[in-house]
Amino acid sequence: MTNKTGIACAALAACAFASPLAAKEGPYPVGDTFVIRASKLDLDSVEGRARLLRAVDRAMEMACEGEITRSEEARCKAEAMAMSKGAMSVRVQEALRLAEAEGRRTRMAEQR
Repeated sequence: MTNKTGIACAALAACAFASPLAAKEGPYPVGDTFVIRASKLDLDSVEGRARLLRAVDRAMEMACEGEITRSEEARCKAEAMAMSKGAMSVRVQEALRLAEAEGRRTRMAEQR
């Protein structure tokens, strides 16, 4: 990854500081990291998990926007996701895996 930006995707209850960024759903930059406020999402619902997946995808796009080739971009996104796993709670990791599976099932159903 060119800029070594990771994605912190965690339920950030401590992120209730008085800032315009606190109201933003995310991802938003904090230093070299993009934060997604998963605590604002209903991870028990399909829509909440889909919103989480879209936010993670946006964060990866933002983190890797300087990459030139598709292979560099794919590598950057894979590195960003690997770096972010340590910041994610198990619940958020499970919700993300489920959202990815739900998205695959939806695409497969649409192709039929």
